[in-house]
Amino acid sequence: MITEKLIALAVLLAVTPSSAADKEKAVDNPAAELHAQYKIPQGWDVDKKAEGPDRRIRVTKSAHVLQILYFGGGPKSRYAGADDFLRGPEATSMGRPPEAWRAARVSGRRVSVYRHTYPLPSGDPHDVGGGPSPKARETFCVLPAAGKAFFVLSYAWEAPVPESADEGEKAWAALLASFKITK
Repeated sequence: MITEKLIALAVLLAVTPSSAADKEKAVDNPAAELHAQYKIPQGWDVDKKAEGPDRRIRVTKSAHVLQILYFGGGPKSRYAGADDFLRGPEATSMGRPPEAWRAARVSGRRVSVYRHTYPLPSGDPHDVGGGPSPKARETFCVLPAAGKAFFVLSYAWEAPVPESADEGEKAWAALLASFKITK
């Protein structure tokens, strides 16, 4: 019993920031368990979720959405690997493959940047409407990690009206520039 308490205390001390600079870094990187470093824009809301070997950080401001997804690969992850993700519902547009848009450099690697759309909820469960549902536009890239694990970094505009400012695009560009895999 005492050994378990000592181990727990040692783990707590090992992950607790020890200086003001470390505390600031911890705020900038609220999910060090992702084995990555990155900057989150000031004034944006952060939501973290973990589901088995998969992790998600969703950063929002108005209808702007930045996401850092980490899929562990293998049998307990939602995706066995990056190729499965690119064929799956989170990357396709109503079953159509994502559009290869351009290349970018992230964490020292050249990666493909894709675009796709997905339906936005109407908000009214009784609205049957006859027209097409409004769609969100998402831009994303896939970055290999260790083994079959991989990251997906994305930016979406989740509103039925055109984006009025490029604040989200600038935030996503800053995320890509700051993103570094640490393990």
